[in-house]
Amino acid sequence: MLSLRRMDPETPRSAPSPAAHPAPEKGAEKGHGFGAAVSDASASDLELVERARQGERRAFEELVRRYHGSLFVYTLSRTAQRSTAEDVVQETFFVAYRDLLRLRDGERFAGWIFGMADRLAARSRRSLARERRALERSYERRQPVAADNAEEETADREATRADDAGRLLRALGKVPALYRVPIVLRYYEGLNSAEIGQRLSAPAATVRSWLLRGNKMLKKALEGRTRGAS
Repeated sequence: MLSLRRMDPETPRSAPSPAAHPAPEKGAEKGHGFGAAVSDASASDLELVERARQGERRAFEELVRRYHGSLFVYTLSRTAQRSTAEDVVQETFFVAYRDLLRLRDGERFAGWIFGMADRLAARSRRSLARERRALERSYERRQPVAADNAEEETADREATRADDAGRLLRALGKVPALYRVPIVLRYYEGLNSAEIGQRLSAPAATVRSWLLRGNKMLKKALEGRTRGAS
């Protein structure tokens, strides 16, 4: 299977931070609250969510670090444009920080934020579709201009290099979200079934079932695109 890790942005564009929404760090100086001695990287999502709810900015920044890459791959499969995917991820984290108190169960943070990203990506796709139709109408009104051969060859080479990654992303976008999220966590994050289950609050056996079915759907989508291109 093509590697999802190739889709990761080289450097996150100014990863969102709760500093954009200042809040007092309650309990941070006093060393009480949720596991002050526990390192951010090893803390569970639940611990980080609870600490972030108490106003600890560093806890939410760890959630951003933990999920930025996988959310980017996920939204890229929905939008098919890097810049749009980056914008959606940024907006997702800002909305998540704003609405964190509405999350009833901190253990379900992963499913909650992926669902949020899915909705924002869908909204972005609708907006892009409207813009694309407007551009097409504008283009049709113009007199055709012959393209320079050298520019065409350069564009062809770039398209060939991006074809494999784009094909995988488009196929992944056809897989339902129930199976797409575990696939991203498995093949991008490298998590095993138990770890994915912990993120999504589901038994490991259920995760394995999701992965099995999701991989079959992904393979079918890839094969369909290969036949269509031949």
